[in-house]
Amino acid sequence: MSLCFHAPARPNVGHDFDVGGVEVLLHAEKLEQRLPALDPAADVLFRLIAAARALDDVGADLQDLYGIDPATISDATTMADAYFANGNARSTLAALQKTPDGVLLSEETVTDFQLNPHDVINLRLQSAKDQRYYTVPFRFIGVVREFPTAPSDSFIVANADYVAKSTGSAAAEVVLIRTKVDPARVMPGIAEVAKVLSGAAVRD
Repeated sequence: MSLCFHAPARPNVGHDFDVGGVEVLLHAEKLEQRLPALDPAADVLFRLIAAARALDDVGADLQDLYGIDPATISDATTMADAYFANGNARSTLAALQKTPDGVLLSEETVTDFQLNPHDVINLRLQSAKDQRYYTVPFRFIGVVREFPTAPSDSFIVANADYVAKSTGSAAAEVVLIRTKVDPARVMPGIAEVAKVLSGAAVRD
């Protein structure tokens, strides 16, 4: 069972799902500062995902980009082998961790651009300083088919540190949470945290 804290500013983002334990999805910035105090006995684990929008190098395709820490993302959500074309989540995340500018792309994108492993693909990311889009090179290292909170169509997974360096912002819009207790036990606390976001709502 999952709980979803959904901010309507990102309608294309789906909900997370539970695979062993309980996972709660939060869409927000900097809420992680208050999460540990929700329920000290709940054994809450959380990890951040930086969500952004990326344009391909010809400006024709707008995709959701998710910046993660490959070393810790599995602490708060299950990384299933089926998410990746090579059928091995651990090796894919290890490769991403070893490649700072590495990027995981959808099969559709790989086909459209006729990409081969280690090819460079240029994406245009919005700078936090002047709101303009700038070309940022990424290195294609693998194919991703599904990912927690990602839409069902094309999307991009990259290293959060590289995204932050490229955009000038380390802000996170998604917080994945895993806790061992019943969702009903932590939901009131999450709803209280959610009050800081205008228009946000917590749903099962």
